[in-house]
Amino acid sequence: MANLIIDRGNTLTKWALFEEDELVKMGKLDSKTSASLLDELMQLPECESVLLSSVKRPSLTLERWVGKAKRGVVFTHETPIPVKNAYTTPETLGLDRLASAIGAWNRFPESNSLVVDMGTCIKYDFITAQGEYLGGNISPGMTMRFQALNRYTDKLPLLGYKEFDSIYGNSTETAITIGVVQGVEQELKGTIACFEQQFGKINTLMTGGDASVFEKRLKVPIFAAPNLVLYGLNAILNYNAGK
Repeated sequence: MANLIIDRGNTLTKWALFEEDELVKMGKLDSKTSASLLDELMQLPECESVLLSSVKRPSLTLERWVGKAKRGVVFTHETPIPVKNAYTTPETLGLDRLASAIGAWNRFPESNSLVVDMGTCIKYDFITAQGEYLGGNISPGMTMRFQALNRYTDKLPLLGYKEFDSIYGNSTETAITIGVVQGVEQELKGTIACFEQQFGKINTLMTGGDASVFEKRLKVPIFAAPNLVLYGLNAILNYNAGK
């Protein structure tokens, strides 16, 4: 019988059906519509194992619905996980960061892996071949950098990503665009190089909305992993279902 994963973020909620380790169906909708979420979930096939992960405390109605499953798990920092968490403040660690690292380890269980999540923030998360999550780094994402240049100056316009074929700008618009994108690109290359220098060969997995912009710009092997958090949550559910 399939596993059901529910990942509730600030703006979007994703649900996914897994058969063992294979994602077979998924959907998403606005996180603000709890009633619509329950309506959609109740249309899915019955699942014995269900996991709910939420950036904020879910509604009691949703928690009760998950609790009705034979094996219902509400993922928190106290939930047992299949790896060792070496983060010194686990209560402040984003559950999505932990789940993505577990997803990487589940995919490459005998390798060191660095997850790069290219979203609002750029999040780097590292897990060893021995299954120990060490932590990572957080920096402003591409869109946040464009917004900061506009917000904290008087005259710079608010821009977004556009393709370019030069290493420098010859107008304010191109100077901002190239400056932001090249800044992110050099940060990515430098961070990956630092981890390789300390840990040797690593797998780098890239996920998040801006991943497609930088996958092709980096001259290092990158594994595209668009649903890595969902895979990690499924691994956590399987681990708890087997306990």
